[in-house]
Amino acid sequence: APAFGSDEETTESQTPAEVITPEEIPAELPGTFKSQVTLGALDKVTARLSHLNASINKPLQFGSLTITVKKCWQSNAEDLPETKVFLEIVDQKPHHPAEVVFKGWMFASNHSISSLEHPVYDVWVLGASGKSLDPRKDATQEVAPSAESIQKLDSLLNNLFENTPESDVVD
Repeated sequence: APAFGSDEETTESQTPAEVITPEEIPAELPGTFKSQVTLGALDKVTARLSHLNASINKPLQFGSLTITVKKCWQSNAEDLPETKVFLEIVDQKPHHPAEVVFKGWMFASNHSISSLEHPVYDVWVLGASGKSLDPRKDATQEVAPSAESIQKLDSLLNNLFENTPESDVVD
């Protein structure tokens, strides 16, 4: 597999885990990997518009499409809002073999960068939610806060309440 940041292009058969290895993921990420994604979907024939809630690695059906979310990343609240999702979309038409019609990253902020090109369906990313995940581990494993981050939070909260004048405290 090509190294992260190399000029080699990824192939259709590569998965997100093959594109970036756990060792290449920095200790502090500028965002969070999430367990849930909200997708918008349009059936162009019936004009049916749907919001689909998808979990990581759990395929869901929309018409003849099977949509599987492989990875989902969301920017931190203080940064520009962005959600990036690695999707695999397979079209299974009756009496035809299954065909991968999309495999790659979609961006909530700009649907035209990378989109599903299909004559009947449109699919796009609306946002992310759910548990924060550790990208270095299994995609469904929840991130547990470190003891150090819990101590920092406790210290900040204690300092906040110690420095609050009595007149500002509401019962």
